[in-house]
Amino acid sequence: MHPATKPEDSSHRVPIAINILTGGLAGCVAKTTIAPLDRAKINFQSTRMPFNVRSLIQFLKNTYQEQGFMCLWRGHTATLARIFPYSAIQYSAHDHYKHLLGISSASHSEISYIRLRRFLAGVGAGTTSVTCTYPLDVARARMAVTTASKYSSLFHAIRALYTEEGLSALYRGFSPALLGIIPYAGTAFFTFETLKETCLDRNKDPITGKRPKKLYPFENLCCGAVAGILGQTASYPLDIVRRRMQTANITELI
Repeated sequence: MHPATKPEDSSHRVPIAINILTGGLAGCVAKTTIAPLDRAKINFQSTRMPFNVRSLIQFLKNTYQEQGFMCLWRGHTATLARIFPYSAIQYSAHDHYKHLLGISSASHSEISYIRLRRFLAGVGAGTTSVTCTYPLDVARARMAVTTASKYSSLFHAIRALYTEEGLSALYRGFSPALLGIIPYAGTAFFTFETLKETCLDRNKDPITGKRPKKLYPFENLCCGAVAGILGQTASYPLDIVRRRMQTANITELI
């Protein structure tokens, strides 16, 4: 039996301000990079447009020709306004839930419990972040499937939703969002943490047997990519339901 690892020293935990800043910036960079594809995804999810690679390319081409290059990033300000607090809350909450569930202080003999706790920490982080930022997600989805003549800004979208459709419109699709975040965040964080631990074990010093303190950047990227793919795949059907509900009154006219 392996000896229990020492409880995590609170002095070694990442300060919450650093977690908020780095998590928020990471989310913004990632979303900015894939914004045109994300807008296309929302359009395919919320309408009856059949999806294939040719349709995707045609959608991006038509958007560029009819509305201009920057319209490929339409609604991106809303995305950034949402993703910074979303990612900041998610990563900070995940660190808090990991500490709360005692993941770092569990022994190797409790590996099955560690895995369950990793999943629960991910679910807690995802649920917390979705709950705190959901109205911004609704506004972003509405902006992605409309032109500037409908919603000129994030504030305009939120105000119009509230005045025209009521407060409940800002939380339309919230139930499938909560149901979807369980497999998404749980699977994503569980997969990332498990892959990270596996990589750290494989990178042990052959002489001292000590593990490195962190992964190489490429290893981090690969672990994150696999975690994201599995998390998105696990929750995608509910993601479509959420988008359809968020954009219902708009896409009925498309």
